[in-house]
Amino acid sequence: MPDAMPEAADRQVMGSENFLTEFSTDFHQTIVDGYKDDSQFSKALVAGVESDIYVLRNGLLYLAMPGAQRLCIPDTKVEGGRGRKDGKEKKNLREMLIAHAHEIAGHLGPGKTNNLLREQFYWKTMTGDVQKYCNSCHSCQTKKVFPSKQFGKNHPLPIPSAPWQQVSMDFMPGLPSSAVGNQKFNNLLVVVDTLTKQVHLIPTTKDVTAEGVAQLYFDNITSYTGYPK
Repeated sequence: MPDAMPEAADRQVMGSENFLTEFSTDFHQTIVDGYKDDSQFSKALVAGVESDIYVLRNGLLYLAMPGAQRLCIPDTKVEGGRGRKDGKEKKNLREMLIAHAHEIAGHLGPGKTNNLLREQFYWKTMTGDVQKYCNSCHSCQTKKVFPSKQFGKNHPLPIPSAPWQQVSMDFMPGLPSSAVGNQKFNNLLVVVDTLTKQVHLIPTTKDVTAEGVAQLYFDNITSYTGYPK
């Protein structure tokens, strides 16, 4: 059994009829035997063929589609995987197909690899399997180029020398309405001193304007701590 794919795969480009013919010939018995133990295609051999979803030819199962038929690949292993000197390590047949398609597609990502496979082959988890394989492809992960300039180093913000020189502000919306006197509030303006982490919670409404926020800050913070730096 060959190391990764049959020699036909080297001579024929995936997507041609010759590649499908020679692939199904070289792995014919492996595919046929694999159908028996495959959770999807073991049922399709009977129910799928009877409902005309699949077509059975020479023991091989094809997904019937308008204008084309895609060979069903079971989840099975064949001898010839990489990793052992005696060449007897088994490798998943689907993974071998994905690896070959990924090479033919020029390592251009799971989308193109999946489209190339879908022209002639079928199994239910193909999209997820292709994505998983591409994410683990060493060549893709080491040679991938980020499409923007390299980011600079992160620099921490300077530490203030005194309290209330630097502050952060945010809102806490969506609160139940509560009344103070004749006014109702459903929002909080949260002001935090970045040095001491002292917090001021100022009641307001969800409709407060920028001018209103400035007035709230002046009335509740500036009058006690002064202006921030």
